[in-house]
Amino acid sequence: MNDLITILTILRRHAGKLVSILVLFLAVFWVTSVGPLKFVEVSPDDSYRIEYYSPSIYQHLTSDAQFPMVLRLYRNTDNEFMGDSGPVDLSSGSRTLWAMEMSGEVLIGTDYIFEDVPPISPAGDILDYPKDQPPPRVVEP
Repeated sequence: MNDLITILTILRRHAGKLVSILVLFLAVFWVTSVGPLKFVEVSPDDSYRIEYYSPSIYQHLTSDAQFPMVLRLYRNTDNEFMGDSGPVDLSSGSRTLWAMEMSGEVLIGTDYIFEDVPPISPAGDILDYPKDQPPPRVVEP
């Protein structure tokens, strides 16, 4: 019983600090959290996926986007997280260009690019991509 009284006395003395830490923790969580998953897009060769999330309330308030989404890129072979974005405005369209073999990039709409995305072989091996070489030219007949 004495231990419980001692603990309650310590908590009363430091109640202001504990409340401050709790408020700080909740504020950090509110700023860094992401809304619910809206949909998933998979690359044509099934090696990568982009998950589209609604932005958090904070991200929505601080963004001037008309149709904001938060994007996260994952490699499907080992579920490795490759990167994410802040709020991206998809009001101009959300067409995705998977250019991993040519430039190591994934372009979403007109606003966002994931860079340094290595291509994957059909066997699931991660391949190098030609960073310093220009993209192949298209020759029309």
